[in-house]
Amino acid sequence: MNPHTTTLPRFWIGICLVTWGVFTDQIILAIAMAVIAEFGRFSPIKYDLVERHFYRVADLSSVLFAIVAVYQFNEYSIYGIYRILALLPVCVFPLLVAERYSTIGGIPLSALFLSLRRRVRAGLEPERYVGMAFPYVIVCTLAASAGDKPGMYYLASTVILIAGALFTQRIKRYQLSTWALTIGAVTVLAFALHTGVRFAQRQLEDSFLYWVNQFAWFQTDPNRAVTAIGSIGRLKLSDRIRVRVKAPLSTPLP
Repeated sequence: MNPHTTTLPRFWIGICLVTWGVFTDQIILAIAMAVIAEFGRFSPIKYDLVERHFYRVADLSSVLFAIVAVYQFNEYSIYGIYRILALLPVCVFPLLVAERYSTIGGIPLSALFLSLRRRVRAGLEPERYVGMAFPYVIVCTLAASAGDKPGMYYLASTVILIAGALFTQRIKRYQLSTWALTIGAVTVLAFALHTGVRFAQRQLEDSFLYWVNQFAWFQTDPNRAVTAIGSIGRLKLSDRIRVRVKAPLSTPLP
């Protein structure tokens, strides 16, 4: 095992990519990327890449991110941030490919930071290598959150992907049951936090709209009227129905 590579279960990167593709409706692209990534792990053909090659790959990822950001913001305005998040695995993919197809099996840390790159070239700091496997799992998990699938499905898939990635990194002196209980406790806490945040968001949205509607300067459009008919606790003191209005069945529709 390469000392720079984080051990993951077999085909875990591919599973993460397919999950990302399902959530963001990019399944064909995700499958193609998964095949390339997993083939590089088991391929006997490796390339003797040096630091300058990794620098170029990192620069390519930066250029891809810049192109994606400019295009998405130009196409979707402020909502482009979600599109950028959904395409993060594509932007970082060249770094993962470089790691999997290189003899080093890692990425120089100086390739990711320009300031560190200068210090390494000047001989002020030694070169250090990091693995891209586990960070890429996190990137795929975050990117999947930009999809439109129900939140519970995303939460369940996130727990499975992260737990699987951590399974091979667990401390062996503790029993498997202890590790499983810890993961279960974190899952319950995450579910409670997720539910609470969604509830708080809905409450804040309703309250914010009500507060904004109270200002006189908000009613500036003569062709638009905002009412609060039936708002319990504000205009009505109860939800009791006082009057029912019925139209004759023979009345023609306009």
